[in-house]
Amino acid sequence: MDKFVSDITEGALVADAYSLGAHWIYDPKILADLAIDWHTLNDPVAQWHAGKTAGQFTHYGDQLILLYEYALMNRHFHLGGYMKKWFQFMRRYDGYIDAATRNTMDNIRAHNPLPCGFASEDLSVAGRIGPLMWFSENENHFIQLADLFTRSTHYTEVARACSEFCARALWQIRDGVSLPNAFDTAAAATSPWMVSVLEQAKSRVNEPAAETIQTFGQDCNARHAMPGALCLALKYQSDYESAMVANARAGGDSSARGMVAGMCMTAAFGADILPGHWRSSISYHPTAQAS
Repeated sequence: MDKFVSDITEGALVADAYSLGAHWIYDPKILADLAIDWHTLNDPVAQWHAGKTAGQFTHYGDQLILLYEYALMNRHFHLGGYMKKWFQFMRRYDGYIDAATRNTMDNIRAHNPLPCGFASEDLSVAGRIGPLMWFSENENHFIQLADLFTRSTHYTEVARACSEFCARALWQIRDGVSLPNAFDTAAAATSPWMVSVLEQAKSRVNEPAAETIQTFGQDCNARHAMPGALCLALKYQSDYESAMVANARAGGDSSARGMVAGMCMTAAFGADILPGHWRSSISYHPTAQAS
């Protein structure tokens, strides 16, 4: 379990670090003209990540590291204890503060009972659930923890469905089920909406990935981002680098899509699919074991 969790965490973190360069740039012409090397890690171009440098992470990756570090130190996921750590971290954070974070912090300051996440449908939270497997006794327990974690910052049915799907798929893959079959099983067990999302992804798997993502929608909302993320994983399977390059070239919230796809691809094929020069360049390496 330790290696599996560190692998999927690293798969999500490398995706986030690679996405940092072109993250939140939407205009196809600007993307096409960017003076960056698409085959390495880059400093961020967008103003939202000013101060970050190549190899660092967006606010998504930084929050994944926070959960991973919490998992290293604890044998149980206690929402109150984790959210206290999360609030203290985000209160001092000098990176981008998104709407889910800002409004959840306001809810905590107002002493709203936990979980008190914002009504956000952003996909990003689903790409951060991997370390919760350390606390999970079985698949259903992992699903419950993923749902609790999701509601702590993203309290919507859409976000919850995406996290449930990812939890089910990761557990199936860990048990030896292939990535496509795990996706089928996870979608059917999650909801009819998730089945339709997966069908959208499958319907475009043989078409150019960047164009497909732009058709689905480049933005953060999971209604648009989730089919793009699943399409990447199904289309490229173990070809992690090609998946991430196509994803970044599509623009928009490439990090959220990339973290979900990268987490699932690394679950299925292991961390050896990660490009060595990307892997060695990230500023945090999840190689330790849980206590």
